[in-house]
Amino acid sequence: MDDYFASTPLGNSTILCVGAITHAEAETAHSDGNQVSGFGYYLFVADESQPSSPIEILGTILSPTHAARLVTLFNTKSAVEPVAT
Repeated sequence: MDDYFASTPLGNSTILCVGAITHAEAETAHSDGNQVSGFGYYLFVADESQPSSPIEILGTILSPTHAARLVTLFNTKSAVEPVAT
């Protein structure tokens, strides 16, 4: 599996990411009631100012092709504009 990762700011220190998650992040999400295997790619929100705080998993990305498409979208300058919060 190729590793895809991209992020775009949502505001202040919050970022929207596409990429793989760690085993610990998968276990935390699973214990919160999410059906997360930890394999593959995910769409998630993270706080850059608090890297040890839990991420919020928004969804599972079904294939490397879909992950690559989201990475391309994130890398497009006009794809997502930061929103002030």
